[in-house]
Amino acid sequence: MCVIKWLLIMAMRTGQTHGTTIEEVLNDTSRRNNLTVQWKHPKRPVLCYWTGRRTTTLPDEPVPAQITRYWLKTMAEAAGVIGRVTTHAIRRDALRDVAMLPADKLNVTNRAIVASVAGRNSRLFLKFLKGVTDRYAEEIEALFFNLRAEADREDKRAPIFLPYLIPQKKRFKTSSINQYMEANEMDLNDTNQRQRAKRRLKQIRDEELSLESSRHRKASKEENNDAAEDYEPSSSAESDVDYGDAAFDEGEDINADTGHDEITDAEIDSIQNLIYVDRSQYKKSIRRKTK
Repeated sequence: MCVIKWLLIMAMRTGQTHGTTIEEVLNDTSRRNNLTVQWKHPKRPVLCYWTGRRTTTLPDEPVPAQITRYWLKTMAEAAGVIGRVTTHAIRRDALRDVAMLPADKLNVTNRAIVASVAGRNSRLFLKFLKGVTDRYAEEIEALFFNLRAEADREDKRAPIFLPYLIPQKKRFKTSSINQYMEANEMDLNDTNQRQRAKRRLKQIRDEELSLESSRHRKASKEENNDAAEDYEPSSSAESDVDYGDAAFDEGEDINADTGHDEITDAEIDSIQNLIYVDRSQYKKSIRRKTK
């Protein structure tokens, strides 16, 4: 998930940006010297607190970490992510992307090297730990999000995505849980054993979905390889044919060669539908987890 899109869409929904549409926000940003999006109220949190059934917002109060985790988990399930999802994964992925960036693009050096140039040897290393070197070096000026987007690194450790949406039915039937507990000689009246049975059933389901996704990926890769072998480049005469608007009937991306990741209206609607949480349902889920 792109954190920039998430924050930008939420800021537009809560009136934090100079504009109510993507076009207006980008036009306002293009007129600034630093080419950055500016918030109307910089001291307010971008992810503010929602109350009731998505009807009331508290703009000065940040959203609790539990609800943010619930939003992220809901979006991950709708996207078909297999595995455990936490909010710390966003920070971990950012650090991993920056660590994989080429050194010639960062234009930064190790803070320890700066401390060595400043004459802070082992005896004065305490000043380095106190942040004295940081005050000399100041903030890093590299635009890490831009560099990450340009690098377009394929994370081999990223979670597996299903080729289709996960069914929204999350709870297991009581009969299925009882059947599993009886097969494994577990006490039906023991709450702890019932919770372990639920976790094990979810793990089995995720493993089956992961295997199915792997088979689908392997089949898609073989199809792509076969298509690449059978591909014959067209002649120059055929390439000069004007197809008109018919070339875009299949949803061709006309901005594919620009390097920019455009935000579509469908993506905005999907995130908006996933981002709002019914507080009554959230409280019920919390009570179920704490029992």
